[in-house]
Amino acid sequence: MKKTLSLCLAVTLVLLLSACGGKTDCVQKIKAAFTAPFDYSVRTASFGFEYTKTPEGAVMVLDSPDTLKGLTVTRTPSGVTASYDGIVVTLPESTVQKLTSLDALADKVCSAIDAGEYTLSTENGVTSLAFASGDTVYTVCCDENGTLTGAKVGENGKTYEFTFIN
Repeated sequence: MKKTLSLCLAVTLVLLLSACGGKTDCVQKIKAAFTAPFDYSVRTASFGFEYTKTPEGAVMVLDSPDTLKGLTVTRTPSGVTASYDGIVVTLPESTVQKLTSLDALADKVCSAIDAGEYTLSTENGVTSLAFASGDTVYTVCCDENGTLTGAKVGENGKTYEFTFIN
């Protein structure tokens, strides 16, 4: 009886350790995916864009809808600009909140992981990492391979959702 109990405990311990390793691996893949520089194709309910992040800032080039195709939104430490066909306009960040909220997530996710200030959950093969910064709640999702699939930013009563195209 003692041998059977010991065997069951050993198997349970191995399963728990391997489950933790999988989640830790996913967290590290999320951190690597948001370590600049990187490029992603991103879709929202309203539009799609190519997103490029560098340590100096971010550039989002819209590719849908067709009426906005080619519009470029650039975020640097000095502010946000929009350019189209040679015309450049400085914008208040609040006018492009949906786009800049993804950039804010990218700026904060690695710090949250390093500080251990996040929660991790898994449901139906999707792992979600969530953290808060002030009143804003950020969630990043990845599949069982650790590939980014989506993100969500909730702030000021609004939720912005992003789908990463692999």
